[in-house]
Amino acid sequence: MNKPKLSCIEFLRFVPLAPQPLDPRCGDTVAVIGWLMDFAALHVDYAQEASAPDGSTVHVLVQGSQGSMALFSLPPFGISRAVVHSSVEELWYFLSGAGRMWLKAGGREEVVTISPGMSVAIGPGTAFQFRSDSAEHLRAVGSTMPPWPGDHEARATTGPWIPTHRP
Repeated sequence: MNKPKLSCIEFLRFVPLAPQPLDPRCGDTVAVIGWLMDFAALHVDYAQEASAPDGSTVHVLVQGSQGSMALFSLPPFGISRAVVHSSVEELWYFLSGAGRMWLKAGGREEVVTISPGMSVAIGPGTAFQFRSDSAEHLRAVGSTMPPWPGDHEARATTGPWIPTHRP
């Protein structure tokens, strides 16, 4: 496979956004100024590699003003640490491997079988843990909304399996 010549392309422009009401019940407004992203492109071969708070390997992909994207990976028969996100929502799409994902929110708890083609939505406050049950790496692309704010977002919790991977 030919790698792209540029590792990352990101164009931002500074724009004044329309004034927004502070509270819909009153007439006070505040001027909001911020960055608006035109577009970004990044090949996974050039993505920064890190350890996610759950212990999985993460390749940090593109980020926009409303969300971020990453590639998560667990080695064969690996088990992540169980975590809960405080404020972000994540959407995962599994690319390879086979395994299970435990999810718990409110009074609802479930273990979902995961394989290529499966997608999972993880809302704020949902506890989750995942594991690889095959000899193939378990890989998933995840989108986080709003963009991932940092490792302080995730806190450890108790899941159904003993983790083999820790950050």
